[in-house]
Amino acid sequence: MEIAAGPAILQGRYRIERVLGEGGMGRVYLAHDLRLAQRPCAIKEMVDEFIDPRKRHEANESFAREADTLARLKHPAIPAIFDRFDDHNCHYLVMEYVEGHDLEQELARDDQPMREEKVIDIARQLCDVLAYLHSFKPPIIYRDMKPSNVMITPSGRVVLIDFGIARIFKPGKVTTVGTIGFAAPEQYQGRVDPRSDIYSLGVTLHYLLTRQEFPPMTNLPPVHKLRPGISPRLAGAVNRAVCLEPERRPQTVRELQDILQGRRTMAPTAQLPRLAKSQATLALRRPAHPVTRSTSMRQRAATRRKGRAKGVSLMLLMVTMAFAGFAFTYLYGASPQLDALIKSKFPASPAR
Repeated sequence: MEIAAGPAILQGRYRIERVLGEGGMGRVYLAHDLRLAQRPCAIKEMVDEFIDPRKRHEANESFAREADTLARLKHPAIPAIFDRFDDHNCHYLVMEYVEGHDLEQELARDDQPMREEKVIDIARQLCDVLAYLHSFKPPIIYRDMKPSNVMITPSGRVVLIDFGIARIFKPGKVTTVGTIGFAAPEQYQGRVDPRSDIYSLGVTLHYLLTRQEFPPMTNLPPVHKLRPGISPRLAGAVNRAVCLEPERRPQTVRELQDILQGRRTMAPTAQLPRLAKSQATLALRRPAHPVTRSTSMRQRAATRRKGRAKGVSLMLLMVTMAFAGFAFTYLYGASPQLDALIKSKFPASPAR
């Protein structure tokens, strides 16, 4: 929907005031509900890109299910869902309007890393909402924790503002990847579990404390090396959360929360058992010249096979010669006639 010169009204009910945000997945508008005391609300607009009617129908059903799931969630850190509706090939989700700014804007405003006390408070609230989501059967995985998806209200309340529902209307999009740099390694293979959210939360906290971003699939430097003044408890919890291998992270959000609040001790990451690299890590680290590398590996394999074949042939030859020698000695030594024949054919040289 394109906003005209004057205010637009959707469904005869929602008066659009202005655009709050825009991205590849759609737009978010500030609107007022004309039926309920001019209540402010945020309306997320999503445009489907399907040509196949069957796929469009499946996407519409998925949208309805996801919206109904979000509408059942009741938590201070999750915006309330008021309504949903379709208009031609556009889909709308009417949500609670959250006043404030996201963590990315907060960092840009201060132009320096965030204070430890504030990071701990944010971490506590994010752990609380993630634990709530993960408590469902099956667990609801947020998948896209990052500073720009975390709002801070004027009262200091943390709110998650994007559950990725717009991805339903993007044909061919992998919905589990999240955001490069913040997504857990296993998400690049389309696999997620609650520990994936723990990794993304750890990277978010690491970024708030250091204001440094790093390439995906790399081991993040320990927090205390970039910011020595951070308490060992907070730094250690973040260092554990950003381990590339899921088995080395805290296994639940509650466990991470206990570590942050000092209710649980933990071994430093250096003392944890070293595990094999995850399949996701190996899959992403492709050789620079795969054809050359592949050819080289085939040549080495062929050389090893030839070497083994030569070794086997040599062993068989030695066994054959040994057996022949044994048979020759046995047969010739046991027969006086053959012994005499040999001596006549090969007379001994005269002694010198």
